[in-house]
Amino acid sequence: MDIGKALKQERLRLNLSQSQMAGNVLTKSSYSKVERNLCSIRANDLLSILDLHNIDYSSFFKKLKSENSNQNELSETECNNLLHFAYYKNDYSKILKLQELLAQKDTSKLNLNSINA
Repeated sequence: MDIGKALKQERLRLNLSQSQMAGNVLTKSSYSKVERNLCSIRANDLLSILDLHNIDYSSFFKKLKSENSNQNELSETECNNLLHFAYYKNDYSKILKLQELLAQKDTSKLNLNSINA
């Protein structure tokens, strides 16, 4: 996965507009071009956007690395991160989305005992 696609995925997960995602780091136009891979983003700007929205660096960059991995697999860390994010934001709809995501993915290799209620 490329940076633009990963940013768009995070933006949609957070239910943000492009302007909201860009914050005061980039203009909406510049951010839009990054999402569409029409231009690159400076490392400082990328990290500022991730910080602005409390996006874990490790999880974000793992998405970039995992382009060749099996798309039907969802790591235990990703499950935990999504659940913790939803919990701390008191966002029940995000928990339901995680439940739907897990239903669609191959979770046979995951140890989900740590997130069971």
